[in-house]
Amino acid sequence: MTETNYSLPCIVTKYKGGKWIATHKRDNDHKFRKALAVDHSLSSFENAKQAAKELIKSWDLGTATVVSSGHDSDNYFFICQFY
Repeated sequence: MTETNYSLPCIVTKYKGGKWIATHKRDNDHKFRKALAVDHSLSSFENAKQAAKELIKSWDLGTATVVSSGHDSDNYFFICQFY
């Protein structure tokens, strides 16, 4: 039986000033951020997801992937899992 991990990193993405900004606050001392210019051939969701993926690539924590997503009126949220 597989154990459920309830402590997966969450990335918040927000559109601001022509860019999608992906942010993950690991703790009080570590905040990671990546900004990408808008790709007009992609939807808002796909732009946000791409920013989240680029943030994951910049981490030195191993290989990760987006396993879930959600949104509210201001942000998209992406849950990541390391493997």
